[in-house]
Amino acid sequence: MTVDLVGGMIGKPHGTGGAMRKLLALIFAVVASGAAMAQTPSPGPAFENGNDLYRYLTATATPLTLIGIAYIAGVADAGSSGIPMLGGWRFCLQLGITRTQLADVVKVWLEQHPEKRHYAAANLVAQAFEGAFPCK
Repeated sequence: MTVDLVGGMIGKPHGTGGAMRKLLALIFAVVASGAAMAQTPSPGPAFENGNDLYRYLTATATPLTLIGIAYIAGVADAGSSGIPMLGGWRFCLQLGITRTQLADVVKVWLEQHPEKRHYAAANLVAQAFEGAFPCK
């Protein structure tokens, strides 16, 4: 499947790349689990926080925007198994959702919750996804 860098599709037909996705999700969950245990965003050490991510998503410079979109796509891939992670946040993405849609969801969430932007970006992305894409 060929996808464009910004609006490309997330996910693949069920049954392809499952083992790698599970391995990545497990690695990400182990790394992120120390950040927060009870659905509380972590203000602790992280590569990116919500302020950084919001700056990327609102930048007029395309390279910065692409960094934000790529970061969000990474969290989406890591958490797409529906297994609780990132402080207990759980989300289930539908096949066919685009990176741009995911970035829009996170940008709106960060705009609505400026008081939380100092927390670790991965936790905030997962929290935004749980609200927008709950598992049924």
